[in-house]
Amino acid sequence: MSTAVHVLQNRLHRRNIIVNEPIEMEREEEKAEYEESLEMREQAIKNKAARAARIAMFKKTLKINDTIAALLSMVGLLFAILEYENYYSDTDKKHFETTSYGNILRSFVSLSTMILLIFLFSHSRTCYKIHKEKYSTIYHSTYWESKYFIYFLIEAFINIIHVPPGMNFSFFTFEMNQLGYTYVYSISTIFVSWMLLRTYLVFRLFALYSKWTGQVAESCCGPEGCEANTIFAIKAVLKDKPYETIFLVMIASVTIFGLAIRNFERPLYYQKENEGWFKDYSYIWNGMWLIAVTMTTGNLYRVMISILIVLVGYGDYFPRTNLGRFVAVLACFWGVFLVSMMVVTLTVSSSFEHKEAKAYDILFRLNVKSKMKDKAARAGKLVLQLAALHKQLNKKTLTPQAHLYKKIDLRNQLTVKLEEFKNARNLLSDYEVSPEELLRQLTEKIDRDFEEIKEILLSITAIESQLEELEKTQQAVLGALNECMIFTGSMQNNLIKFKQNFSLELADETLPDLG
Repeated sequence: MSTAVHVLQNRLHRRNIIVNEPIEMEREEEKAEYEESLEMREQAIKNKAARAARIAMFKKTLKINDTIAALLSMVGLLFAILEYENYYSDTDKKHFETTSYGNILRSFVSLSTMILLIFLFSHSRTCYKIHKEKYSTIYHSTYWESKYFIYFLIEAFINIIHVPPGMNFSFFTFEMNQLGYTYVYSISTIFVSWMLLRTYLVFRLFALYSKWTGQVAESCCGPEGCEANTIFAIKAVLKDKPYETIFLVMIASVTIFGLAIRNFERPLYYQKENEGWFKDYSYIWNGMWLIAVTMTTGNLYRVMISILIVLVGYGDYFPRTNLGRFVAVLACFWGVFLVSMMVVTLTVSSSFEHKEAKAYDILFRLNVKSKMKDKAARAGKLVLQLAALHKQLNKKTLTPQAHLYKKIDLRNQLTVKLEEFKNARNLLSDYEVSPEELLRQLTEKIDRDFEEIKEILLSITAIESQLEELEKTQQAVLGALNECMIFTGSMQNNLIKFKQNFSLELADETLPDLG
């Protein structure tokens, strides 16, 4: 009995191996492929999250770095302006002579400049890393080969120019003659004016602290195929807060250009032979006043004339030096741009929306109709007065001469009122919708309705194709189920036959034992 059971188990085991082995191998392969795809997908998600985390970290570092760089640039510029005031002053010393106090200020300027260069290099490296993380699959150049290294060299050239300590620039002065006048410039004057370019570092913070370049803005701009960069942020701010933006830019422009033109005009008015037409530029407000009136009252035609004679503003302060005129021309062009931006802003803010424009047109037509009724009533009143005047003449209550004068006066008034009525009617006709305009609006509405119907039909067609694909999938699934059922039925039949054969074999083996 035990031998027969053992034989039966071996046969069942061999049959299970033969039947189930291919199916199990196929299932294992599918399971391995599915697990591999899941691992690849999870790895891609992890890589994307890690890349986003690195970019966020780099942007945070960039914000801190650029904030410190902007502060260093402004501190260095402030020390340079204070040193220049001391360097230019003639109190207890000659012009263009350095003092110990001036050397201390210059030392601070040099120290802040050296530290600033380090932060500018860090800014360039961080921008390179951000760009490389965003485009890691197509960007393979090193930092030294990239455009960011070139940008760093340009920034370093702009910011490294300053007045170093321990150098007396009295040896580096040069005279200029213009319009019969002589004035002296020093290299310090040029360097301090050049350092005003450092203010761009402050404006660069705008893109880092603006909500229009944040993570939410990037997530909104990405699907639309645009970037949430500085240009996008400037456009968004001008649309969101136009008056505040233009006002702040105007103040900054007046300050920067005012300092520059003061530096270039000041030496001319300090010469002894020019005291007859002395203009006091020792006060910064006078330079700002000159730039303010130049930017707001100058236009392009006056800019072209000011290349030969710079007579912009009110004339109480105007530039006479070549460099001063150059700054004034730049300020005038920049002022034209800002004023045009203000005009555009006012135009946009005062323009009606579509619904408001419709309401305005209706109100305007009602007002014009009311005025027409009033003018028609006045004209009718004058006609009645003329008729009454004719009756008075028949009754001889008026002399012919008085009747004639009054008649001429009433006719003149009637002519004026009729002309006003005619003008009001013409104005109303301009705002009335013509049949052509009604036909155009109706055509546009029909086109819009047809476009909507077309979109609905396209969506219905897409849904039908999806339903057909779903039906095909269902049929394939039903076919597979039928095959499974057939295979299951065949397996059941094989098992039944196997049981019958096994019972017969068992009976054959047990019969001799019983005998």
